[in-house]
Amino acid sequence: MTVLHTINYQPSGGRAWAAEITGRDPKYTFAREFLDPVDTDRSSSGRTGSNTYELHEGKIYQVKPSWKDKYFMIVKDNQLMKIGVKEALEIVDSQGEPS
Repeated sequence: MTVLHTINYQPSGGRAWAAEITGRDPKYTFAREFLDPVDTDRSSSGRTGSNTYELHEGKIYQVKPSWKDKYFMIVKDNQLMKIGVKEALEIVDSQGEPS
């Protein structure tokens, strides 16, 4: 199952992004694979708009819609759920390293 998630952004918000968490990283805590948007919507100036990302069941994502906001999400039963960093770490650790 996939779910679409749209991130709105403003000029003062910095670069918005979404990344799949793929494991642990010694420097950044989480290893991430940054996603390409499946759709973008821009204002005529190109400074505001939104990016839409395709998120998949059972995977953990880190989303950064603005310079001051960053959070984790997981898709369960075709629903997006926000989770905390502690829960994200527990899930990554329970999944182990990919083979």
